[in-house]
Amino acid sequence: MRIISVFTVLLCLTALCGCGAMGGAKKAKKQNPIGGRLSLHVYHPQSTSEEGVATVYHVSGKPVNVTAKPLLSSEDVLAIKTLPVDGGVGLELYLTAHGRNVWAQASSQHADRSLVLLVDGEFRTLVRVPKSSDSGAFLLRGPFYPDEAQRIADFVNKREK
Repeated sequence: MRIISVFTVLLCLTALCGCGAMGGAKKAKKQNPIGGRLSLHVYHPQSTSEEGVATVYHVSGKPVNVTAKPLLSSEDVLAIKTLPVDGGVGLELYLTAHGRNVWAQASSQHADRSLVLLVDGEFRTLVRVPKSSDSGAFLLRGPFYPDEAQRIADFVNKREK
């Protein structure tokens, strides 16, 4: 009798909650219709298993170690303007008050070091940190393809603020 009641309870729970075997139980990952989320991470040149360090991959397949938590992200950017640069398009980023504080601190702590720019979580390029910058704007030279630059700018410029 006890075996039947445990079985009945499990059967009822499975019916109510779903077992996920039909595939419909998986939630679709919410995608941003525009894409183009930026994040800047501190670059770690040596391979490390240090906590707080993540590995992303260059398009060549080479692993690149970065801080898991970005220094700056799209949320720290008020607006982006696209500008022509040698070989493509650059992005001029105008930072929020928080973004300006973080960038000023990063430019003093990480001067002349490289940061890794990720777009939608994928390696895009290395960015050299200036010696000192308390300006509310800076240029990512890229170069980016024109459609990519516009997609990144649209991600920030067209979001709800």
